[in-house]
Amino acid sequence: MRLILKIIKYLTFILFYCIIKAGMVNNLDINIQFLRALCCDNKIKWTIHALKRIRKRKISSDTVINAILSGEIIEQYQDDKYFPSCLIFNNDYDAPLHAVVSAGNEILYIITAYCPTFDEWENDFKTRKENE
Repeated sequence: MRLILKIIKYLTFILFYCIIKAGMVNNLDINIQFLRALCCDNKIKWTIHALKRIRKRKISSDTVINAILSGEIIEQYQDDKYFPSCLIFNNDYDAPLHAVVSAGNEILYIITAYCPTFDEWENDFKTRKENE
């Protein structure tokens, strides 16, 4: 049953990916289904920064990938350096996780990942605290 659900999820991502490629969705915001499709197609590049940070923070690459596959976009950065990027939140594991990713040239770039803290985030870990 689990395998069937994974196959359905994968096919849904591929369908959405094809719709985007065909130009039927034209929005500057990054779409989580598009990111998931790139993930499922293994079109992923890890930045050196991301690899250093997850190693230092003891976050596995699988945890980051799973966050993309089951998380939600909470912030969009349209004017980022190379391609538009976004912040993904996931709370399916022992601790909440944020992942910053970008998509361009049909590649998902993983920029960094970290566990958010109450110093910068509200209790939901989705809302930034106001600067005081």
